[in-house]
Amino acid sequence: MDATLAIFATSLLVRHSERVGWSRGAFHETPARELPALAFEQVQRIAALQSRYQVQFKRRMTSATSTDDYEYLDILDRAGAES
Repeated sequence: MDATLAIFATSLLVRHSERVGWSRGAFHETPARELPALAFEQVQRIAALQSRYQVQFKRRMTSATSTDDYEYLDILDRAGAES
């Protein structure tokens, strides 16, 4: 049940942020192309998430945003695995 609630809340946040984006226009980040130095475990987890979900956040976002997005994706992935 908690995983379903987390996914629902995330969905609402994404839809809300898209509406806000319409009102202020599109914001484009400068791609990082490379992530900062991370712990070995983080590098492994990011590689697993990239493989599973076919995402490469660093190609479209700054390194800080990319790292944050991998953390969020990790949380959602773990929540989905527990349900």
